[in-house]
Amino acid sequence: MARKAMISGQLDDMITALEALGDYRVLRRLRPPEPISEAPAGTRRALLADVETTGLDPDINEIIQLAMVPFFYTADDEIVGVGKPFNALRQPASPIPAEVTQITGIDDAMVAGRSIDPAEVAAFVGNNPNDRAQRLVRPQIP
Repeated sequence: MARKAMISGQLDDMITALEALGDYRVLRRLRPPEPISEAPAGTRRALLADVETTGLDPDINEIIQLAMVPFFYTADDEIVGVGKPFNALRQPASPIPAEVTQITGIDDAMVAGRSIDPAEVAAFVGNNPNDRAQRLVRPQIP
């Protein structure tokens, strides 16, 4: 353990030296915290949602991916925890345009036979009719 701390300290010194040159920026591995399932006392729950579609026109384009991550925050807007994420793919009625695949990385093979279950979305989002996220997400899931 002492050796690991020594190496870590040496790495930190090397990173500091590289970044001081102004030509380098060293990225560190993101180690996400373990997801929590219950809101800590005194916090509120919010959702970060990412929706991928077959285009930009909501009248003709379809959702092909819905991803959501709940997070918990205090009255001072400090994020204190992240929950287990939701991720679902959906096969659209028409093939995914090449430009959409280029942007999203999602292709027809990935979504083949897949659907987004409205009941799973409802269970994940929660059951609060006053919640803005629920009003936005639920009507869009076929």
